[in-house]
Amino acid sequence: LEMANASTPTACLFVPDVPAGLAEIEFVSIFNMSPGFRSARLRRDRNEKVVGFVDFDSEVDADRARQHLLGQVGLEIQFARSS
Repeated sequence: LEMANASTPTACLFVPDVPAGLAEIEFVSIFNMSPGFRSARLRRDRNEKVVGFVDFDSEVDADRARQHLLGQVGLEIQFARSS
């Protein structure tokens, strides 16, 4: 998965700049109250930077969560897409 155009909703959100000290359980807790939430996970990219992925039941649920959280949690939140 990688960055998508922000105007192309998918059921997965991509968080490109996760703060280094943020634990996965804390990352999950940011999103898990959003309707349609399925899972959230942290990974390291090719440059060893921490990135996050958040899966939802549908594009609509992911878009709603993104709109709701943008500006509130201090994280950049984009749509992910399959490559």
